[in-house]
Amino acid sequence: MLHGDFGRFPLSIYIKKIIISCWYKLSHNHGTLSPLLYKFIVLDITNNGKTYPWIDNVRKTLNECNLGHVWESQHFTGSRITLLSFVQYMLKPKYIKS
Repeated sequence: MLHGDFGRFPLSIYIKKIIISCWYKLSHNHGTLSPLLYKFIVLDITNNGKTYPWIDNVRKTLNECNLGHVWESQHFTGSRITLLSFVQYMLKPKYIKS
């Protein structure tokens, strides 16, 4: 609690921002192999109920930030910087309150 008051936050917040940043790049780039493979993984999750730990972290983080609709649509209309700022805005107060 004291760390949050002084502007120090746990590494988990920064790690979640990196995960969301990577997800944004995968879900918004087209024409390369990585986003194509990502789309196949999402289809596998949706159709076959498979689980992938990294993808589960993305979904949990988006849901934690009240962005479940972004996970469902697999698209965020704003910029990557806007998304990361919002994720940070939603996660930091939860740490300060606890």
